[in-house]
Amino acid sequence: VDATGGSPKKSLQWLRKALALAAAPGPPGLSMSQAAATYHDMAVLESRLERPNLPRILELYNQSLQLAPDRSLTQEHFGLALAVAGRHAEALVTLQAAQQLGRDSAEL
Repeated sequence: VDATGGSPKKSLQWLRKALALAAAPGPPGLSMSQAAATYHDMAVLESRLERPNLPRILELYNQSLQLAPDRSLTQEHFGLALAVAGRHAEALVTLQAAQQLGRDSAEL
């Protein structure tokens, strides 16, 4: 069992704290890759809340991809979220990017 008890809300609190600590002055806290993974994980957790905030989810996936555009899983999840938001042209481009990066899943 993890420290959050499996709660998306508590997990989000932990990840927000990690990002805040990483941004604080002093020694570096997170690498670009780790920060990208953190934003991705936050988007996934946001999507699992009782009332997901789709604009926030899209923002978090975008932040992840700004740091690490070669994350095929994030490209795929972002593309699916864009499709849910009705942004089909953007979703297609993003899902194609995921596939070009080697992502091969049933969702594609």
